[in-house]
Amino acid sequence: MKDRAVLAKRSITRVAVIGPGLDFTDKGFGYDFYPLQTLQPFAIYDSLVRLGLAEPGKIEVIAFDISQEVLEHLRRARTAPKKERTTSCNCRASPGHGPPKQFSYWRSFGSEIGTPVAPIQPPPALNGLETRAVAIRPEVVLSCKPVDLNVVFEQFAGSATKPFDLIIATNVFLYYDTFEQALALRNISTLLKPGGFF
Repeated sequence: MKDRAVLAKRSITRVAVIGPGLDFTDKGFGYDFYPLQTLQPFAIYDSLVRLGLAEPGKIEVIAFDISQEVLEHLRRARTAPKKERTTSCNCRASPGHGPPKQFSYWRSFGSEIGTPVAPIQPPPALNGLETRAVAIRPEVVLSCKPVDLNVVFEQFAGSATKPFDLIIATNVFLYYDTFEQALALRNISTLLKPGGFF
């Protein structure tokens, strides 16, 4: 979209993420051996800045979710004392299943919004797994605001005066039937500014 000039330089200032979720795979058997975390709001911020589509410090990310666990996770990060407000994100960075570009991405994830820190070490069963961790800067954490919203049945009043340039929903609509999807899309359409992208 950037290459085709569909999105202009520094044109994104307001982003909505529907259902950012938390990593929750079984800690004993999955790759998620680190504490619960949410990546998507920060990954989007990081990518938009890296691509020159948003200016650091001038982007707002609203995370819409119905899970109180997800919302509380983001609230705790935002309301922590200033010196503790950084949020560490852990990710798998070694090749495996998936395209090589995927792992190239994770090797640079967070470079625009934080600093590398020592990752949590994988359990012995995952010996050789390459991992990274990034401490997200406090101002970026504060730019990501959690909002309790059921996109099927509710509209967000804040979009009337400040609509969104970009809305992203990942693995959300498969949980809805056709009628619920239609309701959700109708409500999402009220969030977008003219010419915005979903």
